[in-house]
Amino acid sequence: MRLVQMSWDIVQEDLAALGHGAFDRLFMDHPEIKDAFGPFKELSKDNIHFDRELRLHGVRVLRTVETVLDCRYDCVRLVRLLHNLGRKHVNYRANADYFEIVGRQFILVIASVVGDKWTPEVEESWSHLFTFVAYVMREAMLLNSLSNP
Repeated sequence: MRLVQMSWDIVQEDLAALGHGAFDRLFMDHPEIKDAFGPFKELSKDNIHFDRELRLHGVRVLRTVETVLDCRYDCVRLVRLLHNLGRKHVNYRANADYFEIVGRQFILVIASVVGDKWTPEVEESWSHLFTFVAYVMREAMLLNSLSNP
């Protein structure tokens, strides 16, 4: 987590640009995923609101990362937060299979911002963070589906 925090200190200066870059890259590399995101489903890249929505959603994801880092020593609070987020994604009809793909796009964009301070160890740390977040969110989605068949 120390390596994630060190690189976070570099990238947190412009979360909007980082989030925009991650989702822009996601939709270029995986255009089939765009329709899974409610705010983007009806918007074409040419629509003036598309960029705004891209930035807003990217910032929301990165604020979650920030909260995970802030709560890393309070496991109960962290799991509760991610379970809540997972349940929200059930309401959005999110496909949990996309969590890893989204996380990977964020890692690639973070790596480009961090530059020469990016190492295989830093990448592995970020990968563990996004894997953990996806796992706990997915767990909440599964628990929700079991209690609401």
